[in-house]
Amino acid sequence: MNNIDQKNKIFQIISILSIVVLAFVVYSNIFGNSKHFDDSIWAGLPAFRDPFNFKAFFEINPFRVITFFTLALNLAIEPESLVGFFLFNIIIHIINGLLVFNLIKLVFASPALKETNLAANKDIIALIGALLFIAHPIQTQAVTYIYQRLASISTLFYLLSVLLYIGGRLRIIDGKKAIIHFILAGLSMIFAFFSKENAFTLPLTIMVTEFILFPKSKGSKFGYILFAVLFIIIAAGLFLALLKPSEIFTPKLSPDGETITSTNYLLTQFRVIATYFKLFFIPYPQNFDYYFPVSKSFFELWTILGFLFNLGVIIVAFITLKTNRIISLGIFWIYITLSIESSIIPINDVIFEHRMYLPMFGFILLFIGILNLLIKNKTIAYSVAGAFILVFSILTYTRNEVWKDELTLWNDVVKKSPQKARAYNNRGVEHFQNKDYNQALADFSKALELNPKYYHTYKNLGILYFKVRQHDKAIELYNKFIELFPFDSDIYLNRGHCHLELGNYSQAIKDYTRYISVNPIFFYGYYLRGKSHYRNGENEKALKDLDISINLNNKFPESYYFRGLVKLSNQKFEEAINDFDAAINLKKDFGEAYINKARAYEFLNRFDLAKQVYSKALSFDYGNIVLLVFRGKASMKLKEYDDAINDFSIALRLDSNIAVAKEQLALAKKLKGSN
Repeated sequence: MNNIDQKNKIFQIISILSIVVLAFVVYSNIFGNSKHFDDSIWAGLPAFRDPFNFKAFFEINPFRVITFFTLALNLAIEPESLVGFFLFNIIIHIINGLLVFNLIKLVFASPALKETNLAANKDIIALIGALLFIAHPIQTQAVTYIYQRLASISTLFYLLSVLLYIGGRLRIIDGKKAIIHFILAGLSMIFAFFSKENAFTLPLTIMVTEFILFPKSKGSKFGYILFAVLFIIIAAGLFLALLKPSEIFTPKLSPDGETITSTNYLLTQFRVIATYFKLFFIPYPQNFDYYFPVSKSFFELWTILGFLFNLGVIIVAFITLKTNRIISLGIFWIYITLSIESSIIPINDVIFEHRMYLPMFGFILLFIGILNLLIKNKTIAYSVAGAFILVFSILTYTRNEVWKDELTLWNDVVKKSPQKARAYNNRGVEHFQNKDYNQALADFSKALELNPKYYHTYKNLGILYFKVRQHDKAIELYNKFIELFPFDSDIYLNRGHCHLELGNYSQAIKDYTRYISVNPIFFYGYYLRGKSHYRNGENEKALKDLDISINLNNKFPESYYFRGLVKLSNQKFEEAINDFDAAINLKKDFGEAYINKARAYEFLNRFDLAKQVYSKALSFDYGNIVLLVFRGKASMKLKEYDDAINDFSIALRLDSNIAVAKEQLALAKKLKGSN
């Protein structure tokens, strides 16, 4: 190994270590953070309890199966902690940083750029680019926000595919075989397609990369273009086969109540993309949930300015196509990788920072090109780049503090987007979870003041009123939710709970029936409807529903308990005892099940067994006055008056106003005296 090779190897090792260390330093404060927003998808859906449940993942979203698998795998390995989730996200971010490092070196090794002044320093430039990618605070939303590993995993396969393609092209130029590179590039592309939808731009990116980096390569380009075209056809086939194209362009409703069509979404994206450019160079202030009104017309001032900005940038991309290809490639990369989420496909949210994760590579190429144009002195240029990396690192570390929990996150959003109903609604949910009901009520009320059609808040406010036992008010709010959004089956559960508490059993049964019609294989609806039938005196219907509930889920103790109550009511005491036993086996401290099991024994005149059951229940809850009184009565039946006197006395010490305990104590003393 000569001296130059040894230096290159040392620099390579230092570069890798720098990327790894920087990533762990700037994200060292996220391991104690909480789940957020769409994390409820993987945390709440039963499909994610099995990492190999690919069919269920496919049904949720066929183009996110690989990412869903990683989330479910994390959950299976570490169900009670988020440390593994955050560690995985950081590792993916590091791998992407290493891919950026190697991809930049390959870009400058291409025929179009290898003779440029930048190519002579490609190793240090590649390191700067990778460190910018790692340190940029915009990346926090794809690293600190667990669910948005969607962006980082799809970027991994995206970058890898481009890296393998360019590597293969360079091998062919050197007279070497490259078939393995192209096969792996294609395989990585397929993996990208099933990680997130924006990966469908990858064939076009490879085609543009071919024309920019290999403009005068020997031989026909037919084979390379065919490679990209083949995968364009595959992408189009997957799109048509797995999605309904007509629904893709269906108008959406924004969180702020605005209707989003393909036309006004595109008009809005002129401003959004301009904002993304600003956020790359000046990532402050950041905001998880921007208040970004939809453009109504092309002739609005900011829409025109956004259009002119984008037009100017695209013109620059074409002008520099021959004179400064690194700038041209960077711009084309940005616009191509943004094209799924920032064009004519309407999405409910017009802007999110994690959508910059994949385009970030293009922004870095653009940054390198601009820095090279403006600053000719290498030392100064490297110092400026280093200053950016330092500032970005500080901002990233600071930004992670905002993601500590839901309250810190939504406090930040409320501060920066005070016009946003969703911000107040979601902060209200967190206050509710913390049992700060007054503050939750204030936030929910503010959300509805800002947007009376923000239906989520009606549901959340209904849950709050249910919690404080204002059931009529809760029903009123649930009705409003259903009026605005009748597609959420859970709302019928919620409204059914209110009717059940109010004794409106027929109405509760109707709501639970509506829920079951949408969720016919989920046990909970049958359990609740069975419970309502029992309360309504419809024992046969109750038994039918509770049997179905138990068949669908034999691990839910309340289903056995209420079936036991029905059988107790039907005077099938032995069967009732079996159901109460099943409930107790699943829930050892199930006090009501013990009481009713003992009652069943009493109906069978087995007061000795009833007393044993009461004693067992009291071993879990010795201060339960009801259990003490019932056990005392059982002792009376067994003529064990000392035990009865003891239980009634303890009950009265706990609450001296228990009339039945006073009466029974007096009777026990009298009977004991007569004996």
